[in-house]
Amino acid sequence: ESGGNLEITLEQVHVEEIPPGFDAEPGNYIQLKIKDTGKGILQKNLKRIFDPFFTTRKSENHTGLGLSVVHGIVSVNNGFIRAENVKGKGTVFTVCFPRVEEMEKPMKKKKTVHASAIGRILFVDDEPALIDVGKRMLQRLGYEVVAAESGMAALELFQADPAMFDLVITDTTMPNMTGIELSNELLAIRPDIPIIVCTGFSELISSEKASEIGIQAYIMKPFIRQEISEAIQKVLGKKDTKDS
Repeated sequence: ESGGNLEITLEQVHVEEIPPGFDAEPGNYIQLKIKDTGKGILQKNLKRIFDPFFTTRKSENHTGLGLSVVHGIVSVNNGFIRAENVKGKGTVFTVCFPRVEEMEKPMKKKKTVHASAIGRILFVDDEPALIDVGKRMLQRLGYEVVAAESGMAALELFQADPAMFDLVITDTTMPNMTGIELSNELLAIRPDIPIIVCTGFSELISSEKASEIGIQAYIMKPFIRQEISEAIQKVLGKKDTKDS
């Protein structure tokens, strides 16, 4: 209300413990730290600040997408971000990206093998910023990606050539046609098309409901690369088993 101080620091650090929910590996990082001297963030809100569309500002001009997009950018670059309150001193945001020389070395292998990823994905989201992040993430996993910024646009692409796509990944909350409505339309055209829906914090969808509709998987937003990779390989693996 009366101003304050904003402190920004950049340094090289060695990190052993990675916050939950990120694919990053222990190692050397470039750390960007931003501190303020404000009132801080309520603890109940601190747990949700990276959720899409979450905002405490009561204005139509504030969509609550900023930190969700930041989370996605950091994740796709094998980094991590965290926010914490410092009692009596405000809020601290810490963003870490791997140092370039660490990126050039072979990363520790996980069970999921990204290099073998093959297929064309129809990726649907009504937010251009989230499409950009999601598209780059999927392309880095080795997939060819066709993006659509609405359910109707996605449906038109699919109707033009249903056999063109190996998988559909769609947001659930979109104007005019939701992800659930889109899924029903796509499955009516091609019952064997694998579909993954992405759902935000407040959306009511369960694995049981998804299964009833014919959706093979759903993941919470913001998702990380390892999570989406495993979900894709799981649903495509089911399809390969049925086809054989």
